Amino acid sequence: MSYNQMLVQLELAQLAEQQGQAEIAIDRYQAALELARVLGYGLYRFRINVELALKYRDSGDVSSMAKHLQLADKLQYRETSTLYTSRFQLLKAQELLNKHKYAEMAVYVDPLLISLAKEKALLRSQIELLKVSAEGFAGLGNFKRAYEVLEQYQQRFAAYSSKELVSNLDRQQLLFNLERLEFENQDLNWNNVLQKLELETNRTTLNQLNIISSIILLLLLLATIIILWLNRSRLKWGLLAKTDSLTGLYNRRYLAGWLLYHQALEEQNQESQPKWRTLLARLKSLLLPAKVQRNHGPLALITLDIDSFKKVNDTHGHNNGDRVLIELAKVMKALLREDDLLARVGGEEFMLLLPNTGLNDAVTVAETLRQSVAEHIFTLENGEPLRLTVSQGVALDADGCQSFSQLADIADKLLYQAKQLGRNRVESELAQGSEASAV
Repeated sequence: MSYNQMLVQLELAQLAEQQGQAEIAIDRYQAALELARVLGYGLYRFRINVELALKYRDSGDVSSMAKHLQLADKLQYRETSTLYTSRFQLLKAQELLNKHKYAEMAVYVDPLLISLAKEKALLRSQIELLKVSAEGFAGLGNFKRAYEVLEQYQQRFAAYSSKELVSNLDRQQLLFNLERLEFENQDLNWNNVLQKLELETNRTTLNQLNIISSIILLLLLLATIIILWLNRSRLKWGLLAKTDSLTGLYNRRYLAGWLLYHQALEEQNQESQPKWRTLLARLKSLLLPAKVQRNHGPLALITLDIDSFKKVNDTHGHNNGDRVLIELAKVMKALLREDDLLARVGGEEFMLLLPNTGLNDAVTVAETLRQSVAEHIFTLENGEPLRLTVSQGVALDADGCQSFSQLADIADKLLYQAKQLGRNRVESELAQGSEASAV
């Protein structure tokens, strides 16, 4: 229930009243009264009770009129509008007259009549109050007072009727003017007709252009959505192409591509140098030792394998095996430095690419990983704890002359060596052709 619903009911009641549908108007006023009662709007309850009392008076239902008049009497202190106050006063005087309570009516209307005498213009309900008061004084036997009030009524009614007559004349003049304008508008010459047709044509053309523009905008929007979807799909497939779906780490293809790209970029930078820089580099290669010639850091590759991982799958199932791999990836990622690249390259095999890292530092990283994994307690699906160890091979490319495959082969051999020597250990060496001092 809301304030707006109550106003709608009041508008429906007034519309029915204008159309002469008294019963429907009463029903709508009753519905509005119930809403005002629930919402607690005392002012509207007073006004609606007054309207209902008027409708029941006109229909001859005296008891219903008295009922709503009594309800309005308890709420009249809320009203400040002269229109509704005068209607209530008229109804109350009418009720006292119907009950032949002439003395009580005289006491009630006397102060009202004094107040009305001071007003220049009266409302229709106030003029009717004069007539009812005159009848009451006549019933009381005070014919002199009745005559005075009746005379006031006739004067006020004549003034009110004249005013209404003027208003009616004004309305008739307005209607006449409207009809004349309508007749003049119908008497259009062909020029105006052609102009109107031209305007209609232009409006139609404009509407068509608007429709075409809207279609073009929709097509552009659709094309944009398709492009964004294709780009998102491309990024998604690109991500899948370079990452491992289980752990989210990089894969072997990405590590190889990364190394190849940076080697090609370095060669391109060297080729784009001026001739004098190239000559200076050759002179340095003749006069300076190899260590001083290096203009980039060494590159280390760690190959890591979980020891006896097959037993995990065989004993606890592949679901637990995948669970262990995911947890291991998290443990290793937490230990990585900013530039380190970690990838899963096989079932339980991982690779760690360490740019600008010497052999000693790479071995330190590998030992940290080995120790962290050995100390970590893995948790299976049933909550059972599990401990694992890893073996690692560390290979170093100190001068950037090794391909990824060559460096990976060396690290794999060192990993195999660590397995043969008892597992849970790190084996390392320089790649063939690298400088031993680049650690």
